[in-house]
Amino acid sequence: SRYSLAPSYGAPQASREPYALTVLGEILGAERTGRLHRALVMGDGPAVAVSAWYQGTGLDHGTFGFAGRPRNGTELRALEAAIDRVIAELLERGVTDEELERAKRGLQASAIFARDSISTAARIFGSALTTGSPVADVEAWPERIEAVTAAEVLDAARKVLDPRRSVTGYLLPKPTT
Repeated sequence: SRYSLAPSYGAPQASREPYALTVLGEILGAERTGRLHRALVMGDGPAVAVSAWYQGTGLDHGTFGFAGRPRNGTELRALEAAIDRVIAELLERGVTDEELERAKRGLQASAIFARDSISTAARIFGSALTTGSPVADVEAWPERIEAVTAAEVLDAARKVLDPRRSVTGYLLPKPTT
């Protein structure tokens, strides 16, 4: 897994960047349609599972993270390098209009389903309020996601996805003796 510090929704200087990072997380990490899944899990890819996400509900900072589980016979460093190649391609070429629209639709559908659950809605509002975001920001979230541009996603990715400013960890099996 790899974690990078990112601005949170409640950080005063964050402005629109958390919304772009939310869309980026969906573009990279959506379970079946995300870039990482299509490149690294489908077919003979090196992973059995891979994910990316943005967690922006921290008080001062959020995190952008990646995780992957290699297929049998794939070394962790090889999987890490494959993830890095997908990230590098995104940073070089940006995101497509199709990816942007699919990510926005998926996020907005999730927001609609979240409203159907009393406990999920309470958690969302409670998390926002305890980290400095007003109710109006939670209510405006779908419109702010809709307003995210491909350029904003790329700018946020370039700012946050710098491997020199991240922490990577490997979960290894206990050595046999």
